[in-house]
Amino acid sequence: MSTAFILINCELGSEARLVLKLETFSAIKEIQSTLGAYDIIARIEEKSNRDINRLVEKISKLKDISSITLLNTEK
Repeated sequence: MSTAFILINCELGSEARLVLKLETFSAIKEIQSTLGAYDIIARIEEKSNRDINRLVEKISKLKDISSITLLNTEK
């Protein structure tokens, strides 16, 4: 099992809608709205790093996301 964290910046006012959309992805195990450099942090668990990358690609196409930073934990 691979774990990663995605740090998301989004358009002002879209945080709550994006959190609801992210909750629909079964591989996302935890989501937090934050104040500071990033708007949302999510923890992903997938079978492989390839699966994590595919999910991040899908997430990056969501409306109102300005940027995503992926922190992948290698085991």
